[in-house]
Amino acid sequence: MISFHQNGWCFHLRAGGIALHEDHVLLHRLDGDEFWAIPGGRVEMGEQAGETLIREFHEELGIHVTTGDLVCVGENFFDYQGEPHHEVGLYLAVELPQGSPLLNLEKTHVGTGHQAPVLQTPECGSKAIPLSHCAGSFFVLAKTIITTAT
Repeated sequence: MISFHQNGWCFHLRAGGIALHEDHVLLHRLDGDEFWAIPGGRVEMGEQAGETLIREFHEELGIHVTTGDLVCVGENFFDYQGEPHHEVGLYLAVELPQGSPLLNLEKTHVGTGHQAPVLQTPECGSKAIPLSHCAGSFFVLAKTIITTAT
């Protein structure tokens, strides 16, 4: 994975999948974290961001997603577990397969994956959140771009 430490910082190149369904966006949260994030993972050397998302969704959810165009690039600075992080995120449109339990907007899904969820265990959770409840305009912008691109 493209992740390294330098001058007291941890750097990551991350791919995130924006999965929209009925005006909701799929987010996940690790057990113990106070924040929600777009599902995805760290890009491996020589791997395209779309390939990263296909691999991560398969590893963590056991599902095969279809990836679309690059929607946006984001740069994020944050502290996590007492360590400063610098992350560059490549955010692509992702389509969940028809019949996926993650398309059920009535429940929070909890799973065995260390990042993303499906089955019942206490490790992490995923939930489709209404776009109107998301802070900032990133998700609305992403929805507009995805809608106009398809």
